[in-house]
This record gives sequence, C-alpha cells and structure tokens, in this order.
Amino acid sequence: MSAMRAWWAPILSGLFDYAGLFPPAAHPMEDAIAEYIRLRRAPSADLMSRFVCPVGWLVDFRDRWPKQEEPVLLAVLGTSLEGVQQDLRLIDLFEEQMEGRAGVETYEVKAQPADVTADSLRRIQNIGYEMAYLELPWVPESLEAMAAIADYEGLGVKGRTGGLEPSAFPSADDLASWIQECVNLDLPMKLTAGLHHPWAHRNDSIPADEHGFLNILAALALASEADLNRRELAEVLKAETLADGAGLAWNGEKIHPDALLEARAILHSIGSCSIDEPWHDLQQLL
Repeated sequence: MSAMRAWWAPILSGLFDYAGLFPPAAHPMEDAIAEYIRLRRAPSADLMSRFVCPVGWLVDFRDRWPKQEEPVLLAVLGTSLEGVQQDLRLIDLFEEQMEGRAGVETYEVKAQPADVTADSLRRIQNIGYEMAYLELPWVPESLEAMAAIADYEGLGVKGRTGGLEPSAFPSADDLASWIQECVNLDLPMKLTAGLHHPWAHRNDSIPADEHGFLNILAALALASEADLNRRELAEVLKAETLADGAGLAWNGEKIHPDALLEARAILHSIGSCSIDEPWHDLQQLL
C-alpha cells in the first residue's frame, strides 16, 4: 500500500475472507479456487484471510483443491443451530481426508434471536474452532441475543451488510446500534456482503446506500475512544470520506492508529466476493 504500508498493515491485515462462491461473483467452485490461489500471489494478499465455503460444498472443495498448493484455512458456513453436530461430523471427515492440506478455522451459522438460548450457546461454544459466529438479523431483539452470546468465550456475532436487494442493506442506525453493543460487550463481530469499498456511497444499480469498511472501523474506534452515541456513530457511518492526510479523522480530530487496532479486535473479518475492489480503492486512497 505504497508509503502507507507499515502504518496500515496491522489494521487491514487479513480483514477479508474470500467469499467468491457467493453473489454477485457467484463463481463455480473451480473458478473460486483458482481466483483464491491467484490472490494468494497478488500484491493484495495481505488483505485476504480464509476461504468461505458452505459445509455442504466441502466435498467439492476437497476434490478441486490442488494437491501441490499450500495448505488453506476455511470459514465454514453451517446449516442451522439444530444441525451443528451433523455439520461437525462433515467437517471432521473433510479435515481427515484433506490430510493437513486444509483446516477449518471458523464456523458460522444463521440464527434467530429466539434461538439464542443457554442450551444452544453451550452446544456451539466448544466445537473446537478458533471462533464460531451466529448470524443474526437486523432487529432489536438481536441486541438482547448479543448480550447472551457475549457470556460465552469463543463466540461472536455476524451481520449481513449487503446483497442483491435494497432490503439486504442495514440502515446506518441499525449498524451503529450493533457497533455500540459489540464495543460495550467486547463481543467479536464479523460482517459479510456489500463492503467492497472504503467509504459509504450510493449504489444506484441496486439501489442502496452501501457502507464503507473504513467507516465501520472508524465507528468502532470512536465508539470506544470518544464514546460516541448511536446517532453520532450513524453519522460516521454515512460519511463519504474520513481520510485526513496520513490517517482517518472525525470532526477535525485524528483517529489514533491504536484505536483502529482495537477496532480490529472487535471486527475480526469481512466476507467479500471481491478482494481486487477493496485493494484497488485502497491503492487510490493510500
């Protein structure tokens, strides 16, 4: 990232999980694997982390991952909270068959707030992966569920921040509420979809107001460092740029790099079907 590489590297390193199997890219498995391998060797490699794969597609991944390629870490999407044990059996079999050439690092599964109970959280807590994320909808009840999730180590919350329809994009107010709650609870968060670009902007082709991944990191930092309220955080999320010379700023005050590093302790990763788009935009910015 030009002269800014040293400053930004720890903040942006591994920020994106590659989700090329999913829209709008929607690559076939063979093409998605080829793209992931290309990106591993590209200048943008530092931005990328795991390969995102549904549990039901692991066999296809197994059959197509080149034997000579370096080992890969996966983020696996489960079927449901009720299907966790069956998912785990499929993952165990996959890892055994891959013989060290692939490992599952995170497990992600959709849930409704009413499904987040002490029993379901205990069931998913000790599944043996680095993190497990429960994907919740953008409804007020999810904030209560997040408080319950925060009591269990190794669990985080996942939010879907985009899609092919306007309704798939949460409002700035909803996202601000999640950010404030995750900071207050010290709850790890993963976001997915609709975050290809650094800054908030209007996408007329959907049409929708898309969020920016640097806006989100700035909002997380300011929620902690400056104790901004939800209305103020929503304004940070709507900003068309927060760039200020050698960093980010809000209301004339620079956001300290340490605060952005702390933000990454909350925002573990972003699922994206494109790595080239965020890389290209960052090259123009930095």
